[in-house]
Amino acid sequence: DLEDIDPRLITRFNCGLTTHLQLPDFETRVAIFEHKLAHRNIKLPRELVELVAHSVKTNVRDLEGIATKISAIMSFGNKTINHQVMGEVIADYVKVMIPSLSIESIVKLTALHYKVDPALLIGTTRKQNVTLPRQIAMYLSRKLMPELPLKTIGAYFGRDHSTVIYSARIILDLLGRDETLKATISQIEYALKTAPTDK
Repeated sequence: DLEDIDPRLITRFNCGLTTHLQLPDFETRVAIFEHKLAHRNIKLPRELVELVAHSVKTNVRDLEGIATKISAIMSFGNKTINHQVMGEVIADYVKVMIPSLSIESIVKLTALHYKVDPALLIGTTRKQNVTLPRQIAMYLSRKLMPELPLKTIGAYFGRDHSTVIYSARIILDLLGRDETLKATISQIEYALKTAPTDK
């Protein structure tokens, strides 16, 4: 019965509870996941750790589950943890919540933002005004749809999986020092999340 409790105390409690339940930011998720891996004597490339941190945003306990599954795969499956394997692991824990998400929708919205023809992003031109949007589209395809094999993403752009990896590395590096690009990618992601579902 809360009737006899000072309303100010209830307010303070609720505020404290809300603060406590706030999700950790990207860097904190990276640190948490690295700690979970270290506890299991696992060392992964930074880009794979960041891929998990980018993907797991709503339930931090999934970081524990992913670390445990990776440990089992390495111990009993005798597999190397690469982007494809990591994507498959992440897909078991993270459900994409964006309606009608596809590589095509990512390409279209990225091209729209940069005011270029979407066909150019999957073409062969290497002009700078096309190369950067193409790399962003590859990066977002990999980030937002980790269950897709890299070969599938690469094939859509007429390239192999190594180009997808390279593009993601380029964008991740730029994100660490380019606030304008960071804002741009956030805008594209928001547009993808709020785009109407195709009927």
